[in-house]
This record gives sequence, C-alpha cells and structure tokens, in this order.
Amino acid sequence: MHKGFNRRKYVRVEAKCQFKLLSSVSPILYSVELADISKGGAFTITNHRPKLNETVTIYVFNTYGHQLFTINGVIKNHRSINTGFRLARGCGIQFCEELTEEQFSQVTELAEKL
Repeated sequence: MHKGFNRRKYVRVEAKCQFKLLSSVSPILYSVELADISKGGAFTITNHRPKLNETVTIYVFNTYGHQLFTINGVIKNHRSINTGFRLARGCGIQFCEELTEEQFSQVTELAEKL
C-alpha cells in the first residue's frame, strides 16, 4: 500500500480533552483522554483498553460537568502513540452512528477551551 494513502472516510481532528468510557463488560466508568476524533470514530488514550470488538459508550461532558451526549462505538484497534513527551497506550473506536455536525462541533469546541 502507498505510504501517503489515507483510507479514512472522515477527516480526523486533534482534540485533547477528557471523556468517560463505559465498556460492555465492566460496570466501571473510565476516564479517557481523547487524542483525535472524526465523525466516524476516535482514538482515546487510556491505560484501560477494552478488548477488540468490545462495545463501548463514550460520555461527553461540557466544562461544567453536564453531559452533552453519548457515543456508542466498537473497539477496532490497540496501539501506542507518541504524544510528544511520552509514549501513550490507547484504542481506536469506530462509532456505531456518525456524529452529527452539532455533536462534532461541540467536541471540537470543548477541546479548544481546555
């Protein structure tokens, strides 16, 4: 495959902010750091990596702690990324439904405020 080839359907936007993640097999709500997001998926940095193909729910809160919306998705990959100052573990999540324009704007605006 050509190195410059981008097989993604949506453009990814860097978005550094905190979300909560609930996996389908654990009652624990984990804090995750969002690394990037698109309308179709996201990459989160977390030490807790749900199993591949596990269903998860991401809870998106505003800066005041009020829940804005939830995103359902499936874990598609695990990898480590260089964040510039550390090597961080995380997972790629494919959303079950595409984010609406409003939801995508809320996340990117939230990331800009932090």
